Formats: sequence, C-alpha cells, structure tokens
Amino acid sequence: MDSNDSAYSALDAIDTVAFKIGVRGYNVDEVDDFLERLSGEVHQLKELVQQQRNSCARLVSGSINSTLVRRVMSR
Repeated sequence: MDSNDSAYSALDAIDTVAFKIGVRGYNVDEVDDFLERLSGEVHQLKELVQQQRNSCARLVSGSINSTLVRRVMSR
C-alpha cells in the first residue's frame, strides 16, 4: 500500500486496497480473507451507526414536537 494512499480514509478504501508483495511477504490469501471479513464488519458497524443516528433524530424530533404541542395546548 503506497504512503500517499493515506490522503483518503482507510474505511473508504477497505474494499479496494491492494498491498505490494515482497520477497518474504504475507500470504496473499490470508490477507484477502481477513480484509473481506473486516470489510463486512465495518459495513455492519456503519449501518448500525446510521440506524442509531436515525433513532436519535426521531427521538429529538418527537421531543421537540411534544414540547411544542404542550406549549400550544397550555395557551
């Protein structure tokens, strides 16, 4: 992996990253298997984070709406 690849997020490159093979390098199949597993887990975590953000946004929105309704009803 080139040093100038760090200009963008490793998460963005996780599905496309390529490593140079040296004379005594890593087992390519093992690295590929690991990166595939890692990619799947990262995608799951990103989805979970998005779901949590959506849930928080709904709660905040509901809280704001409830507060507004109470204010209007109390007038």
